[in-house]
Amino acid sequence: MKKIYYFVFYSIYSVTKRTPNKDIAEWVAVILMALLVVINVFCILYLSNFYNLLIFSWNIIESLLIFVFLLLVFVNIIIFLKGDRYKMIIQEFRLMDKKNELWGVIGVLLYIAFSVLFLLYVVN
Repeated sequence: MKKIYYFVFYSIYSVTKRTPNKDIAEWVAVILMALLVVINVFCILYLSNFYNLLIFSWNIIESLLIFVFLLLVFVNIIIFLKGDRYKMIIQEFRLMDKKNELWGVIGVLLYIAFSVLFLLYVVN
């Protein structure tokens, strides 16, 4: 599971390095990873509410989601940015076969796209 989490970081980092935000790619990856998790949790909670399985009010859930986002950003900073650990992770995945890397990055981008599309579907 840790390897998958690291690969998602690597994929977001790699794509961000090709954008004008390349100077802060590691920060963008840390924040986007936290945001993706919060989007997925929100969708699950929304579906739980749709099926009347939710026991909390939305005011509490909104506050909880903001807290979870900030907590995940903090944890990701410790995991990836403390001691420049992200550089070792990047080096590890750069040694990967280019064909496998491409399929992995495409998978991560599809995960991001489907997460955002599902969020847009849920809120409409």
